[in-house]
Amino acid sequence: MISLSINGKTRKVDAAPDTPLLWVLRDSLRLTGTKFGCGIAQCGYCQSGQIMSASALLAKNRAPSDADIDAAMSGNVCRCGTYNQIRAAIKDAAASVKGA
Repeated sequence: MISLSINGKTRKVDAAPDTPLLWVLRDSLRLTGTKFGCGIAQCGYCQSGQIMSASALLAKNRAPSDADIDAAMSGNVCRCGTYNQIRAAIKDAAASVKGA
């Protein structure tokens, strides 16, 4: 049993000591606002903005180039630095939109 102080409340959780904190927050405590994000640093900080910007881009341009993607996404800061993976995901989404 471990104790965590979250948002000013002490919570007791029965989790193995090597359980990632993200899993404890999301799975044990059901605090699902905490996101997995890119998988590198388990962040999720930028996810909402990245999704909104990518969606707006694909609504206007169904076949964006790398330069188009970089320009559309330039206002989003990713703490994990996964810009190449984000660009690849947008290309995958664009291919799905084209096929629909």
